[in-house]
Amino acid sequence: MDETDIHYDVPIWAQRDSEGSATRPRVPQQATPAHETAPPLVVPPPAASPVPEVARTGEWTEVLPRRRVRGILLVAALAGAVAGLVIAVATQSPIAVVATLVCAVLAIVNRTALITVTPTAVRLEGSMLTVRRDGRTDVFALSDPNRRIETVGLPDRDDWRLRLEAPDLHVVELSASQVDPAVLHDVVRAYREVAAIKRREHEERLRR
Repeated sequence: MDETDIHYDVPIWAQRDSEGSATRPRVPQQATPAHETAPPLVVPPPAASPVPEVARTGEWTEVLPRRRVRGILLVAALAGAVAGLVIAVATQSPIAVVATLVCAVLAIVNRTALITVTPTAVRLEGSMLTVRRDGRTDVFALSDPNRRIETVGLPDRDDWRLRLEAPDLHVVELSASQVDPAVLHDVVRAYREVAAIKRREHEERLRR
């Protein structure tokens, strides 16, 4: 066979153009695999805790009938002491002096009773309930799933009660005479539903 009849196939990447420079490789365009064109994974944002549509703030102060009576007696005793002192100075009467002393003692007794017997004051700020009673202040998170907080009875009845477990496990009980049951009953029920949701979410995370 004549050498001029021998033909060699030159690879496409080694071919040269008419000017002698190497041509650019002509690689067929490859289709993108279907698994690489999948839509991006969308991660939903964490669900926000539901916010109950209930009263956000409120303040209640217990009205104590005996405290009101003590206040009236204190005013009367002070008025009697002042009047007796004026009469005793003007007349030098022993009876007026004794009456003045008696009224002064009654004023001191009633004043001491007013200081000792303090009304229960309750303040609501969002899910936080602050109770001030007998010189002690307790703060309760109504949406806390780790605390026992419950209502007893119907809000339109005098035997309605709200029981709150404090962090040190002592229980504070509020009655219908200390707060407005019509408002606080719905507030507590709404935030206890939030507490139940938090408890379920925590249990689901533990099971994963």
